[in-house]
Amino acid sequence: METVASWEKVEHRYAAISALKDFSLALNSGQILGLLGPNGAGKSTAIKLLIGLLNCQRGQIKLFGRSPKVREARIGLGAMLQVTSLPDTLSVKEQLVLFASCYRNPHSADQALDMVGLGDLGDRRYAALSGGQQRRAQLALALVGNPRLLVLDEPTTGMDLESRQAFRQTPISQP
Repeated sequence: METVASWEKVEHRYAAISALKDFSLALNSGQILGLLGPNGAGKSTAIKLLIGLLNCQRGQIKLFGRSPKVREARIGLGAMLQVTSLPDTLSVKEQLVLFASCYRNPHSADQALDMVGLGDLGDRRYAALSGGQQRRAQLALALVGNPRLLVLDEPTTGMDLESRQAFRQTPISQP
C-alpha cells in the first residue's frame, strides 16, 4: 500500500503555544482517517501543514512522497477547510470550472455539482446559497480535481441537520 501522507516527529508552535509536539502519523491509500480531539489539539494545524498552508517548523511532512510545498505533490490533493472564503460574485459553476483548470484529470463542473447534490444550483452566485449549500459547494471544489487524497476539516460546520445528512451521503468517487 502506498503512503500518501505522513507526519514524522512534527512540532509546531504559535508563539508560546505548542499546537503539535512529536506528532507522527502515516496515511495509506484506500484508508479513511478521522482526527478527533478537543479544540486546540492541533488537528487543523496538522492539516494546514499537510496542504502547505503552514511551514513545518520541526520534523518532516510528506504528501505523495514529496514536500507539501511542491506543486506536483499538491496536484493530487483536494481540501475542504474549516474556514473558506470564495468570491461572492461568481456562480458556483464558474468557480468549479476555474478550480478544475488547475488539474490534469478533473471532473466536470456538472459532475462535481451532481456529486454534492447541487446539480440545479450551478448558475447561482455563491453568495446566494444557504450556509449548508455553501459548504456543499466547497466540497464540490475539493472534489472537482478528482483528488487521490481528500482532506476535510470540520466539513459539516454551519450545516443544518438536513444538509449534514445530505453531506454524509455524498459519493466521493467518480459518478
